[in-house]
Amino acid sequence: MVVDYDLVIVGGTLEARQAAIAAAAQGARVALVEPEVDRVARSLQATYLSQVEVWQQWHHRLPTANWQSWQQWTASVSQQQAALRSPQSLLAQGIDYIESPGQFCQLPQLAFAVNRRLLTASAYLIATGFFTPLPPLPGLPPQIYTPETLAQLPEQPQRLAVLGATPAAWAIAQLFACLGTQVTLLLDDTWLKQPDLTLSHWLIAQLEAEGVEIAALAAVKQFTASETTDQICLGQSEVSVDQLIVASAPSLCSFDLGLEKIAVKQDGFGPITDDHLQTLHHRIFVLGSVLGRQGIRAIAPTEIALTIKNALLLPRFSLTRRAVPWSIMTAPAVASVGITPEQAKAWYGKDAWFFKQPLYQVAQAQLLNQTRGFCRLIVHRNGEILAGQIVSAQANELIQPIAQAIAEQQSIRAIARSPYLPQSLSAILVQTAQQWQTRHHSVGFWRRDWLENWFNWRRSR
Repeated sequence: MVVDYDLVIVGGTLEARQAAIAAAAQGARVALVEPEVDRVARSLQATYLSQVEVWQQWHHRLPTANWQSWQQWTASVSQQQAALRSPQSLLAQGIDYIESPGQFCQLPQLAFAVNRRLLTASAYLIATGFFTPLPPLPGLPPQIYTPETLAQLPEQPQRLAVLGATPAAWAIAQLFACLGTQVTLLLDDTWLKQPDLTLSHWLIAQLEAEGVEIAALAAVKQFTASETTDQICLGQSEVSVDQLIVASAPSLCSFDLGLEKIAVKQDGFGPITDDHLQTLHHRIFVLGSVLGRQGIRAIAPTEIALTIKNALLLPRFSLTRRAVPWSIMTAPAVASVGITPEQAKAWYGKDAWFFKQPLYQVAQAQLLNQTRGFCRLIVHRNGEILAGQIVSAQANELIQPIAQAIAEQQSIRAIARSPYLPQSLSAILVQTAQQWQTRHHSVGFWRRDWLENWFNWRRSR
């Protein structure tokens, strides 16, 4: 079978451009198709806007900052980041860049049709990003904002309702509460299906302390719009708001690519994939679908490296989900990696040990006045790290050593014995890991008895 390319990437995201560069660096002939060139910058801005911790630091430097200035700043940063991998730079690296919408077709052979041209390849990669589908609510107006369109919100609302229980919903609710908006977070029943309910309960308590009204298990019945205010009917009660933001579980932007013509099955979240990020069609791969089903955006480095190897070589590399971290960009941030506490108890029973260290015991946290949070590790009694959760400033940075240790199958001893600067928040990792050492040495008391005999013998010499 003669084809034009080794890999055709259907993009519109930064991950798609990074994948194209990675594949071209390995000598592959690559084509990148984007529906519009500005889509990458918009997707980046959607990610930056809801980072509450970054907003607080930026607002501390500029006390007069407001919603409009925050929109302008994130737009500027996103455009700069997109420009680093601009179409011109992609062309300079030997990547064919095509700006046009397109669809898959089967005849005369599998190809991606753009501008009356059929792009044939050995493999195809879909990296189109996410969108948030709107719920079928009676009376819902056409202009409803989602995390992807939040940058288009012209002004800060006085009263805001956020519908959803995704990481984006938590962060957006806290962001506007920090801006001074009266926020109501409408948690549907999906929040009970979160990987770790302990973190969900912690977030609820944190947001309530900051003035966010939480409506748990809220069943939204109807939306009524008027000239002065909007009413959201919650069964027997109503909430008056100026604006509604829907931040429910996102779906992959793949429903207009003609996948049904080539027998690629999709569910409500996008194409169905296996652990190789491969669809039911063996030549089509997807970025972001696995994590998208959890309401979490794609972890680019992990998925890009995996899909490039599987698409260009043989699809034998699997995604190690236990080693893929995820985060909620609240303040303090929440980051986690590994299995859930419920899974640890069910799979390992008493061999799963739980250790928790409060952040206020770390000197650097007290100096920075950032004592809200904790570090929790789930470790097998033999030293295998099963999971880690961190609630802290810079949680995204602190979770990385735990994720790396899980990926490389390192023992908890590696973290407990690792050198660290005492004037850093990373001290909490070592302190939590050392709790395992203390408990491990006390099991059965034989090590303590042996050491006591050893010290007695040395003193009596």
